[in-house]
Amino acid sequence: MEERIETDPTLRQPFDAAVKYVQRGAAPNLHAQVDAYQELTEHLISDFDMKEDEVVQPTVQPIEE
Repeated sequence: MEERIETDPTLRQPFDAAVKYVQRGAAPNLHAQVDAYQELTEHLISDFDMKEDEVVQPTVQPIEE
């Protein structure tokens, strides 16, 4: 993405504008998003009758407060 922005100057202004609205650090309510992800994953596993060894487990780091 950086390369595209550097080679096409028309992308710089929208990118700079978008960056102003992004918070630094972890996303707000990240724990709710992780919970929703886990619930969706469980539904997918049961809907497709997947076995535990077929499921890739994401690495989730604990939130430091």
